[in-house]
Amino acid sequence: MVTPDRYGTILGATFLKQHSGPILKIGAKTWTRYELGALGCPHLFAARLLDGVVQQMKITSVKQLASVTDEIALLEGVGATVLYLILAICDQANIGADSCYHENVTLQSLKTRRRNSLKKKTRRVGKARPSNATQTRTTTDANGAQGHAHL
Repeated sequence: MVTPDRYGTILGATFLKQHSGPILKIGAKTWTRYELGALGCPHLFAARLLDGVVQQMKITSVKQLASVTDEIALLEGVGATVLYLILAICDQANIGADSCYHENVTLQSLKTRRRNSLKKKTRRVGKARPSNATQTRTTTDANGAQGHAHL
């Protein structure tokens, strides 16, 4: 694998620092953009998003990452590219996809089902009205006094 280090005297220290640093860190293990590329997932945005999730969830090992993959997959902003990155990292650590992702549908189908489920719950909550609720309307009489009329 060719990395910028090979051309350090031409590219300069600033370039090397910007392009050789870790993009993703899980516990003591780090991956650079080139190592992610070698995994087949050179997507920097996905790697940075996953890094943020890993730090926020305090994940310290690839094994722990594998155990919470289903939870991560449902997070807002996480898509197939992040899931692919997780699967590639787990594969590199000899953890099979079946140990990471436990759903029997694609990620897109899973997210669509969850979104539809949340919409149904929201609709039910929004339409729910207690049957014994008293409705009132503010009224104004001929003299300008305001009151409440029960409906």
